[in-house]
Amino acid sequence: FFSSRRRHTRYISVTGVQTCALPIYLNARHVQITAISNFRDRLIMSVGDVVFTSQLGVFTDLWIKDPSNVVTSDPIDIRASSATYAEITSMLPYNQYLFINTKVGVQFELKGDNNLISPLTAEISSTTFYSTADLVDPQQMGSQIFFLDKQRLYIYLNQDAREFNTAVDLSSTVRGYLPTNYQDVTVGVAQNYLICVDEDNKNHLYIYCNRFDGKELLQSAFWRYILADNEAVYGCKAWDNYLYCVVKKEDRVWNLTNTLLEQESLSVPRLNSRSLFTITDMNTGCVGVESTLAVPYLLGDDCYVVLTDDFNDAGIYKASSVVKNENTTTVVVPGIDLTEHVGKSIWIGSSYSMVIELSQLYSRRQDNNILEGTVNLKTLLIRHVNTGSYRVEVTRRGRPDKLVSEFSATNLEDELDLETDGKFRSEEHTSELQSH
Repeated sequence: FFSSRRRHTRYISVTGVQTCALPIYLNARHVQITAISNFRDRLIMSVGDVVFTSQLGVFTDLWIKDPSNVVTSDPIDIRASSATYAEITSMLPYNQYLFINTKVGVQFELKGDNNLISPLTAEISSTTFYSTADLVDPQQMGSQIFFLDKQRLYIYLNQDAREFNTAVDLSSTVRGYLPTNYQDVTVGVAQNYLICVDEDNKNHLYIYCNRFDGKELLQSAFWRYILADNEAVYGCKAWDNYLYCVVKKEDRVWNLTNTLLEQESLSVPRLNSRSLFTITDMNTGCVGVESTLAVPYLLGDDCYVVLTDDFNDAGIYKASSVVKNENTTTVVVPGIDLTEHVGKSIWIGSSYSMVIELSQLYSRRQDNNILEGTVNLKTLLIRHVNTGSYRVEVTRRGRPDKLVSEFSATNLEDELDLETDGKFRSEEHTSELQSH
């Protein structure tokens, strides 16, 4: 017979004499593979609620050599058994088992006896029962597994971390803050960041960060970046300390953007859609002391040119005119003749408003558990590094915002208007600040 991957041979006898070996194919059908992974030197795939693998060490061989004598290197074929039909959506290799997620809110682990996973020892068992988001897979961050649901983020704890398998709702303290639907999700491994995009508000990027000391969770924080209203993020991927996003601007132009997830050098200007632009005879012109630049992508209305170390003098020039074409931008910069500096490089980009919204505050006891109730904060001490002016506002649930105080950078080193290292104490009216 023939299944989605196996072929057995039946021997036909005539008048008691074995004559030939012919493969007989019955009820062959094509089915869609729902998940694919690589674990323990096997290619692993799933169809419906069935997990099957390749031969050990041979990803292209999906066949059992001898059905009458199954050996440890033969493919594994096992079903995710549960009280209901559990269609598999993703498989994540982790430590000594394969973490399996399904559509019906059941999570499984594929393990083996004595840490050996083979057709003779493989077993699959349900471990936790939590609903998960449909279009984003569970993610591994450090030594932990995380998965998302509507306005929830869970951390999966196996039996190595506690007596029973369970998942902890990390978002219980910020209920209603996370998205209901998710566009995409990625992990910044070096920074311990889990980053996701709100499908309903695609200009919102959510970030979760944690810090562990052994098995103890010391920090668990949520915040979100709010991009411009005319920007929509459709995909994101963290790679090599950068977050790359596929962004659609003004409902017609697609851009691949990147953002450094760590502190950036002060020698790099803070500009949106920033690029290091080389001046050539083809992209630069000048009339009087007014230069014209042809930029091969779209820029914002407030455009700036920043001179690099290639020039004798540093300088920042604001464009007097920005004309957007279909996929290009013509920028007019007064006050400098750039045609005299062919071969040199300049920074070019547009200004932007950086909006970061923190999640609700909550308090922990000495044992690191959440303290239920209302907390009154009378003083807020903020430490900052390389920062400009900012303001502190108090928000009480169900009441209008109230401005508390505003910080202005006073120890200025240059035109960047940044205070390199300092602190700000806010205590006016902060007795009304409450958290839950």
